[in-house]
Amino acid sequence: MIPVLQTFPNESILRTENRDAPYTTDACEASYRWDSGLVQMPIAGNGNGPTLQAGAVNADGSTTPPATCVFVRIHQPIGQRIVNFRYVRRGQKPVIPAPEPENDNQVFLTGEVIETNPRVLGDLVTVEYEVYGRYIYGLKRPIDGTAGFPGVGSAATTVPQEANALPAEHILNGIA
Repeated sequence: MIPVLQTFPNESILRTENRDAPYTTDACEASYRWDSGLVQMPIAGNGNGPTLQAGAVNADGSTTPPATCVFVRIHQPIGQRIVNFRYVRRGQKPVIPAPEPENDNQVFLTGEVIETNPRVLGDLVTVEYEVYGRYIYGLKRPIDGTAGFPGVGSAATTVPQEANALPAEHILNGIA
C-alpha cells in the first residue's frame, strides 16, 4: 500500500479534506490574450523600392528604408482570459473550477472538460482520477499587464488567488 501522510508539513495552506485523498497533480493556469485592434497592411507600389533592413545604407547614403506598410485600426482593443486546468487525485475524484465568470469583466464563451478513465495504482487497491479542461472568457476590458495580472487559485490549498497576482511593478519595459 502507498503510504499517505498523516500530517502535512504546512497545515496552514493545504486543505485538510485532502489528507486522505491527496492531489498528485494540482495545476491551474490563466493566460491573458489581447488584440490591439490594429492590422498591418502593405503599401501599394511598383515593387522597385528598396527593401533594406533598418541600419543598412541606401544608394543616397541614408540608413532608414521607406515604410512598406501602414497600420490601420479596425476595432477597439479586445481581450480574453483562458483558464487551463489539470487535476489528478488519489482515492477521490478531483474538485474542478466552475466555469462561471469571477467578475463582471468576464463573459464565459466556451469550455471543455475531459475525464480520463480511473487508473488502478500499483497496490491494486488505490484508484487515481484525472480531469483536465479549458474555459475561455471574453473580457469587456482587456487585461494587458499595464496594471499587472490577477492570480490563479488552487482547489488543493487555501492560498488565495490574490497571493499569486503579478503586480504592475513586476512587468518591465524594454526586454521584448
